[in-house]
Amino acid sequence: MKTHFAILFKSLFLGTITPLVISCTHGQTTERLLPYIDTRMGTAASITHTAGMFGKHTEEYGQTLPAVLEPNGMNFWTPQTQDTEQKCIAPYYYRDSLFQGFRNSHWITGGCTQDYGSMTLSALFDSLRCIPEKRGTRFAHEQETATPSYYSVTLPEEHLQAELTGRSRSAIFRFTYQKAGKAYLIVNPNSDEGEGYIEIDTLQKRIYGYNHSFHLHCRNRLSQKKFPEVHFHRNQHTSLYQND
Repeated sequence: MKTHFAILFKSLFLGTITPLVISCTHGQTTERLLPYIDTRMGTAASITHTAGMFGKHTEEYGQTLPAVLEPNGMNFWTPQTQDTEQKCIAPYYYRDSLFQGFRNSHWITGGCTQDYGSMTLSALFDSLRCIPEKRGTRFAHEQETATPSYYSVTLPEEHLQAELTGRSRSAIFRFTYQKAGKAYLIVNPNSDEGEGYIEIDTLQKRIYGYNHSFHLHCRNRLSQKKFPEVHFHRNQHTSLYQND
């Protein structure tokens, strides 16, 4: 799976420059560089002697995240360990041990602004848990793969492997369950104001809705709606319902 996604990513994003690379190298095979990139860099606290000099418990962090995306894409997806959209709290920190799902995010990497208009997609097994804190499940960094084109993690308590690759305005997921049982897919608009909305269309095999985007600009509170939409493939044993 990892190899296929990497090949797909390079075909989509580097296809237009491949002939130039081949002509410049006189037919030599170019080295694959994506496996050398670890997008978790900057998600752990700095341990230098100047860390936290200007703000303890905030300045130590690079406020980066392991995003999966196309260059210059509209938005991106990232694993989520923090559920809020509050200022100066990134969606993912290396220190965290509980995985909450995948977030469609507008987080400004390296900054301390707030995320806005985000939504989270989460796969669960056996029990339905809609609240982010309750659906958090243990994971280990040794069972993560994080590159710009592909992210994968094994969730032992959910008996599944979750995989993700991204496009400029969308993403492709694959959830592989390791045992038979009840599987759940949670779609959560991350509105701190409690104003998100979700609708399920069983005929068109999609889940859609909106999340209000509240953020500060020039001391004014602005609001606009972001409209996530999930399309899925399901078999005859799958049921869809909305939990209020």
